[in-house]
Amino acid sequence: MATVSPARPMDLSPITSLLKQSGLPTAGLTDTLPNLWVLRENGRVMGSIGFEARGEAALLRSLVVDDRLRGRGNGRKLLSHGVSAMQQAGVRDAYGLTTTIPDLLARSGWRELPRNELPAALSASAELGGACPESARSFHLRLGVA
Repeated sequence: MATVSPARPMDLSPITSLLKQSGLPTAGLTDTLPNLWVLRENGRVMGSIGFEARGEAALLRSLVVDDRLRGRGNGRKLLSHGVSAMQQAGVRDAYGLTTTIPDLLARSGWRELPRNELPAALSASAELGGACPESARSFHLRLGVA
């Protein structure tokens, strides 16, 4: 059974490989290490999720699951963990840019919004600085803070 745990510096290489295999951006990944978690199965990194906090707003990033573990609820498990971690960190508004999981976000209560409505505080993110393509869809989730 796959479990979620905090990422360690040694996990960055397998996370980067998973992101690249899925065509997802890796720029700024090391900056998210304090807010990065991995999905492990049999001791191996099989997925990840993280966020970049900017005050009371945060940008979801690096949600990926190895192809071999997709379709088993692991993406939902990671997303739920990421949202809980943002709440515990005092984040009030979560945002996401995606080309791969718009349906998962929508089913999980995230609301799509125009990219130009993302808060200026997030503009320092590598994802908004060009790492994430212009075709990425933008989402928002208002959080109740823990």
